[in-house]
Amino acid sequence: MKIIRIEGGLGNQMFQYAFAHSLAASTGDEIALDLVGLITPNDAKREYRLKEVFGIEARLASAGESAVFQCGRAHPKVSFITHAIRPSSPAYISERFGSFDPFVFKVRGNAYFRGNWQSERYFASVQDEIRKAFSHFPPLSSTASDLQRMIDESSVSLHVRRGDYVTHRGAAEVIGAKSADYYKAALQKAADALGYPRIFAFSDDIAWVRSSLDLPTNTVYVSELDLKDWEEMRLMSLCRRHVISNSSFSWWGAWLDPRPDKIVIAPIPWFRDPRLENKDICPPTWIRIPANL
Repeated sequence: MKIIRIEGGLGNQMFQYAFAHSLAASTGDEIALDLVGLITPNDAKREYRLKEVFGIEARLASAGESAVFQCGRAHPKVSFITHAIRPSSPAYISERFGSFDPFVFKVRGNAYFRGNWQSERYFASVQDEIRKAFSHFPPLSSTASDLQRMIDESSVSLHVRRGDYVTHRGAAEVIGAKSADYYKAALQKAADALGYPRIFAFSDDIAWVRSSLDLPTNTVYVSELDLKDWEEMRLMSLCRRHVISNSSFSWWGAWLDPRPDKIVIAPIPWFRDPRLENKDICPPTWIRIPANL
């Protein structure tokens, strides 16, 4: 059996599930998702979202299985792979930062995996199945349906992540919010050859977007309309071009656009802390532009 730890928000959970699905296809082993990471004091407000949003029926690890596979270590300090207590114990795999690592697919026997697995390369072999799994959104509200009808070939999605990237010291130092200059440059590149694009703006700080980016008068500030987060992700995926932030949520909003000729503009670096930079976080067809913090 392989157990994959689920933690973080919707975007991170999607990466972890995609990795789990790929691991199951690669190894043929039974896969279970461990939700213990969602009930720790630091993530008290997190909830398991994959069933609610996409109707995914996944095997969940029991508390006993979680304890055995972690060998009693809730937060082990390991860089990659260790065997706890004795060689026959389940392997504990902690994601190595920096790039995609194919070794994780070669781990045999029982193992526990903890990480974000934020790269398309971890599920490239099953990406059609992942797109299908993440296509089963619930019906849109009437407000979201009205917006859907407004989206056409000249539409650009803009996602600005701030929130704890600004207010939480740890997140600000490790990840960091991108500057207004990045978003302005990215929008200019995304809008090239579109004529007069309509921007659909999504953000956890829409007031900052209004005051800092000087967007066209026909911009739709979607995040002012009290939609559910998955409705925003769905609407983002319908746009023609995408300007994303260093956020797993906006990554998926762009990736779920299935069109091969889509244009996605993403920041580089992704993280403020250079030790965490993942050179494989964006697909090679996406355009990376410098983003000063």
